[in-house]
Amino acid sequence: YFEQEMMVDGLNAIHSYLWMAGSKGNISPLHRQVMIGRTIVITEDPELHLVWNRGTIFIKPLPPFLVTEEFWRILLDSNGSSHESLRHLANGFLKSYSRLIVYRSDFKIAKDLGLIPYENLGFEDWFNFLHHRRIYSCPPDSVNMRYRYGELRLYRLNWIYRLFKFQHVYMSLDTSYDQYFSRWWPFILFVVAWVSIALTAFQVLLAARPEN
Repeated sequence: YFEQEMMVDGLNAIHSYLWMAGSKGNISPLHRQVMIGRTIVITEDPELHLVWNRGTIFIKPLPPFLVTEEFWRILLDSNGSSHESLRHLANGFLKSYSRLIVYRSDFKIAKDLGLIPYENLGFEDWFNFLHHRRIYSCPPDSVNMRYRYGELRLYRLNWIYRLFKFQHVYMSLDTSYDQYFSRWWPFILFVVAWVSIALTAFQVLLAARPEN
């Protein structure tokens, strides 16, 4: 259950190409997301957490177990690669939230949107919890690979999947054929232009050849 709430295998599969879709550590606080006109949309899919598309950014609410001492006690008392992987996922997810919630205004936005699970959790409690878990000073090798990057652009993720994974898309959010085909127009126009130039060059070469 814990891993299903945080697994990002789809993004880890293209980790070496994520630089094409976003920058390392690039996560704007919630108040800035609002300031630049982005619509914050709740998603329960961890693969969409901090993915943005057309003025919309998807954010997964903080799983309630992440802020419980019992969960962290289980992780710290357990050994094995599976628990280490889970620790890295938890560290990475909390690291992303430490960037999203920086000021009291961010915390209020998170509360209003239902991103924070507990009503009685205050800003100071949140701040102290992150310090207690040493999230602010968490080194890169103790977080999941995905969370070494911040916000990721969906359009570019889809192209990475097409070019390097030979799959149709990473994630499709199109609701109509018009939206679907509009995504392909730049590529189609590029191919048509390239073929047109190649044919023209070929015709010029043929015309320039001396007749026997």
